[in-house]
Amino acid sequence: MKTTVLAVVVLVSVLTPASAETFVQAGFESYVGPNRMLLWTPWLGVRQGLSASSSFLFKCYFHNLEFRYVNLEEQEVKRSSHMMNLTAAFYNQRPSREAYAALSFVRAGEMYDALALDAGVGFTVLGRLSLDAGVYAINEDSILWLPEEPRRRITTASLKGGVRLKVFPWLRLNPRAAVYRNTDGVTATMLAVSLVLVPKSPIYVSLGYSRYAESAAYRFRGDYLEIGLNYYR
Repeated sequence: MKTTVLAVVVLVSVLTPASAETFVQAGFESYVGPNRMLLWTPWLGVRQGLSASSSFLFKCYFHNLEFRYVNLEEQEVKRSSHMMNLTAAFYNQRPSREAYAALSFVRAGEMYDALALDAGVGFTVLGRLSLDAGVYAINEDSILWLPEEPRRRITTASLKGGVRLKVFPWLRLNPRAAVYRNTDGVTATMLAVSLVLVPKSPIYVSLGYSRYAESAAYRFRGDYLEIGLNYYR
């Protein structure tokens, strides 16, 4: 892990022009959902400018997860996990369009390993309205979600899209949707909407609701609420 972080730092320092700027980012995000699920995530990141329109971002998330499940003895059991998520992303932003690609590695001891790819594009169609589209894929090797079953490796792919509307300079609306399918043949959908408040840039406060539905009987189908406080530069 230390070798990976060092390699990223060295790579950025070699590729970055001497005049490029470096910015520190940080935040906290929390989600609640079915089966008394609670996920709270502090994170820290560094954004390194590469040119006037592009930048490299390295982020470290510390996921803290807990939920309840019913075991084979029909007893409710609390499940907890602490996950480290290292994400490296490239962003290119121009006046009317933007694009990004991110690669993430997630680990939670012997419970969970995952590698994820997230990529997307955005287009400004009106002064305050933008459209987003993207793809997401994750390969998981886990006993975290189904602790009563054998360890499984599953790959999930997703198509996603959304709208970003700047209602006021300090208020943004972001409805979005996604469809999923995994290697077990299970399909799922997600509908969500977020409000982003900007009391004073670069401070962002987000409030959100999402509805997750799946074709299989899965413990996390249902309604989710989220809140976040983030510092972006």
